Amino acid sequence: MLTKSGAISRLSQNYRRNICLIEVLKHDKNCRLLYAEDDGVIVTTFDGIYLCDLLPTANKREIINSLTDVKVALATDKETALLIKEKFGIGIFKECYQNIWEGGLIEEDKAFDVVELSPDVETVKTIVKIYRGGWDEETVVNAIKREGMYGVYIGESLVAFAGWHSELSLGMLEVLPEYRRQGIATAIGARLINATIKKGRVPFGHIVSDNFKSLNLSKKSGFSFYDGFVYWVG
Repeated sequence: MLTKSGAISRLSQNYRRNICLIEVLKHDKNCRLLYAEDDGVIVTTFDGIYLCDLLPTANKREIINSLTDVKVALATDKETALLIKEKFGIGIFKECYQNIWEGGLIEEDKAFDVVELSPDVETVKTIVKIYRGGWDEETVVNAIKREGMYGVYIGESLVAFAGWHSELSLGMLEVLPEYRRQGIATAIGARLINATIKKGRVPFGHIVSDNFKSLNLSKKSGFSFYDGFVYWVG
């Protein structure tokens, strides 16, 4: 079995495809390296998300059958994702673009005051109410305390926010409908990019393939893209 540094080296041969696994191995101190050979790498995050990159030469079914209790997983190829879905009876399957910020720090739009959010009761309840990802209060509190979240207030009301998922991707972006198309999402995105770089990490994210608004925003913002898809199940 490859060491962690050996796994990172192997994954870096296709950097854009494997950015998620690479970043977790580098920066999630509680991740676990479950499988690391020349034909593939499987990592779990601190909260048990499986991240899988298995090459066509791998015996994928045998490797997947060796896993236990998979509830959420990211795979860099469709075959692996479908095998996980079949093995563990997972219903949700999402084909996603994977974007990567390959530039440096960027100038932030001063028209909006993007602030770091605190895990107070009112803020957490507002995020739970607005966020379409369906998070509960405990998950939101943990996300804010672990990595941080940023938001924009209009008056006393939180109207937009974003942060990092547990696999370190940028996400959780929500803007209330009445405040969209004003540049707020771009302003928060710029702050997240800069905050990620200042943490010593690479900004990257996942966009469901039919989410054309987010895709266009990402392209407009200057992200690069892996030339294939990655797949979420769970």
